[in-house]
Amino acid sequence: MADQSEQPDLASQMQQLYQRFGNLPGVHIELHQNLLAVYVQTPKAEARVFLQGAQVSHFQPKGQPPVLWLSEHNQYQVGKPLRGGIPISWPWFADLARNPADLRQQVTGDDAQAHGFVRNCDWQLDDIVVDKDVYHLHLSCRPQSKHWPYACRLGLVVSVDEALTLALSVTNLSDRPWRYALALHSYFQVEQISEVTVPSLAGQAYLDCLTDWQPCQQQDALEIGEEVDRVYTQAPKRIALQDAVAGRSIVLTSQNLPSLVAWNPWQEKGSRLSQFGTEDHNNMLCLENAALLDDAVTVAPKEKQVHTLKIESSRQLIH
Repeated sequence: MADQSEQPDLASQMQQLYQRFGNLPGVHIELHQNLLAVYVQTPKAEARVFLQGAQVSHFQPKGQPPVLWLSEHNQYQVGKPLRGGIPISWPWFADLARNPADLRQQVTGDDAQAHGFVRNCDWQLDDIVVDKDVYHLHLSCRPQSKHWPYACRLGLVVSVDEALTLALSVTNLSDRPWRYALALHSYFQVEQISEVTVPSLAGQAYLDCLTDWQPCQQQDALEIGEEVDRVYTQAPKRIALQDAVAGRSIVLTSQNLPSLVAWNPWQEKGSRLSQFGTEDHNNMLCLENAALLDDAVTVAPKEKQVHTLKIESSRQLIH
């Protein structure tokens, strides 16, 4: 455990953020237990972003229910990602052993946790730019970990309008190429999981992580009636989640994120997860736009890769 003197001074951080951004209309600096967040309210939507992990935890267009699911059991602890919202998995996905061999060989140490480490990192809020009522939050970090010996910079621009747009950039600051995997681990709020369908995935090939990552073929629209953990390796760039009970669709449009992970732990596994209630599986579905496995990204020295995701909520069912 870090020495108390090394812990961030939350009061000073809040004061600095207020001095820089407190005069912007609709911008609020918040403290949730031990975690700082930025809440923005625009004429068209509201959103919240935590500085730990640059994790978007809330997005709600005006007149609609929240788009992102966030657990009521979160403990808001330093070093522990929130359950829900959009955690960032980087520079590897899931268990390190499931990643390509050349990526695994880059990682040092034998105790690397699942989904990488940047979701635990402190990010900087570099700027908030308001342009025609669209709020653009610019965040960055230079991740340091005993598992990752490469100099790099991550940037995230969160744009809040009728839609929520994330643009994640990865810049190689070292003098050698390296490879990374990435997933935007989005949790979406639904009224009743048994009435949710994802027609966009009909006919798509996937790996079933519940059967040792065996290759399978999706025949019809994805429906959830049990635990699901699948990697669609060449997913459509546009995905529509249909929530029949809510009478709306959540539409995902991505660039440079060729894979999609669909995940719901269902009740038995959900009961063993941290910060997750015994019935929470009924009201969430993870659709995670990703670049992983054979689509893991190689970035040359001084090169920057950008991955984008746009999330829209429509008051109609879209195929």
